Amino acid sequence: MDQEVQNSDTEVFGRCRCCLELGNVKDMWTPYPWDGANEIYGEMLIETFSITWDSSATNEVICEMCVGRLRDAHTFKREVLASEKLLMDGALDSESESVNEEKLSEMDQYEIITYHEEGEEDNEEIVFEQIEEDDVQIKQEEDEDIEYEEVEYLDDEVAEEHQKKEKKKRKAAAAKSSKKAKAVSIKQAPQVGRKRNYRMYTEATLRQCVEEAMSSTEPLSKVAARYGIPRKTLIARVYNIKHGLKPETPKEIATHMNNERHYQFVQEITKVLSLTDAVPFKVKSARYFCAFCYTASESFEDPSELRVHTASHGLKERLDRLDQIMRPPFLNEMLRVDIEMFNCTVCQTRIPTWNDMFVHLKDFHDIELDQVYDKLIPYKLSAHNVVYCALCNEDFPNVANLDSHMNAHYCNYVCSECGDTFVTENRLKHHIMIHNTGKFSCGHCGKTFSLEKYKKKHEAMVHKEAKLFKCADCGEAYHSEYERHLHIVEKHKEKVRMSTCEFCGKTYDWKPYYMAHLRKVHHKVKNYKCNYCNKSFLSGHELKMHVQRHTGKGKHVCMFCEKNYVTFTELKKHMKKHAAEIMYVDEDSVVVSQS
Repeated sequence: MDQEVQNSDTEVFGRCRCCLELGNVKDMWTPYPWDGANEIYGEMLIETFSITWDSSATNEVICEMCVGRLRDAHTFKREVLASEKLLMDGALDSESESVNEEKLSEMDQYEIITYHEEGEEDNEEIVFEQIEEDDVQIKQEEDEDIEYEEVEYLDDEVAEEHQKKEKKKRKAAAAKSSKKAKAVSIKQAPQVGRKRNYRMYTEATLRQCVEEAMSSTEPLSKVAARYGIPRKTLIARVYNIKHGLKPETPKEIATHMNNERHYQFVQEITKVLSLTDAVPFKVKSARYFCAFCYTASESFEDPSELRVHTASHGLKERLDRLDQIMRPPFLNEMLRVDIEMFNCTVCQTRIPTWNDMFVHLKDFHDIELDQVYDKLIPYKLSAHNVVYCALCNEDFPNVANLDSHMNAHYCNYVCSECGDTFVTENRLKHHIMIHNTGKFSCGHCGKTFSLEKYKKKHEAMVHKEAKLFKCADCGEAYHSEYERHLHIVEKHKEKVRMSTCEFCGKTYDWKPYYMAHLRKVHHKVKNYKCNYCNKSFLSGHELKMHVQRHTGKGKHVCMFCEKNYVTFTELKKHMKKHAAEIMYVDEDSVVVSQS
């Protein structure tokens, strides 16, 4: 029979769980010193290959040969993740063939720490949300020419873009792992009870479990079972505390401090949600989603329905799930909350403003808040197609515009190029792209764009005919936002949101129509200027027609004298000069008289 490990400092004779060879082996879950740090081989296997097995097994040992192979694979994976991070951040010169070694050193272990904190359980993973294709916000003029606008993406959409990339990576890794599994020898021991384990407990529960385990004489396995914490996770945490193992390198210290701040942030959110009527929410495609069941729940157009749905979860359920919805920390730096109906649930006192909440909780309930001051972002959601800034009461037509406005209130991150401020790091990274301007030419038609993302949108929609606009109700995709609108009007009439002009009472079934009406009829905003004569126009279409008069390149050409005109009406008026030769003229045909 295989022998169990009796002493963590010595090797024993047994069968390696990885290669099944007999020889001197080490326990997988005992820390062993290596190169100035401690290695736990079981955790290295989880991080590198995402494999686990029955936690009740007693022969979880590994031989020296497999340790060396595992160490090489573990190091290689970290280098790959660090390189990927550098490429995503644009830290490498596109023309350079060598990697900046100093930058790689700084990025070492970043992804590993982000997804697998030290001492976590078997195969801890982040359960990413199933998402739809991101909407591409464009401006389509009457002449069907597409003009792109610079818009501020919502953080949820940025997170989803990252999650889609991670999902593709996991699928590729799973497919590769499946192929390898088929090639494994049938002599390998059967894997009994193997399954994926996801972290279903909160950080607060884990810390409470560790505290009790340190002061209790009970076996750690019993304490872990009582709290629902994996046994090996608890063992690793207790071992680190007893042996005083702390972060040593600047990178490890910074990561530890960020994790501590995020933990404090979640704890303070818990207090706010316990003591007030604040309603957390997520947003996508101008629709509101419950923050606690984002992927499972339906969307809400009326904020009051969102509040009723959120309340249906119950306070305990909401607080229990809070730690889950705030993972991973680097993609959840902030949380939106609706405070349209804002009261203290303890003393039933109406809280007039967001800043009054901090004063009220401190003066009447002796609760001081720090992390939520610049990371919990308040909104006032209205059912009348208008949202309000909870800090200055300025109104906006949608959450996307309000999101951009909130950057002016929160100076968490500052652009070094122009000084603009941003709530989250993701928003800053997206903003920095506007400073990387140049001439990016379409590989199909040669049309140039100032930003590479505009070129990619153009190629996807015009040349590849990608269907980027999905219906939120049935999932059917379309080439343009207008096509999706026609689909909704035809198939989902009950979902159509009517917009009424507050000046003249006209109603519109599509928000762009309503905004264009306000801009042209009531506000008289002329944002389109001619470079030839400095005249301004209400729309890009009007400007284009006007420029044709300067360039003499009208698309309506006389078939007799080859003069060109901007509009068909002008051409038709000109054609009257050829009345002796023409019998009939209309928009589609010109019939010459036979006389």
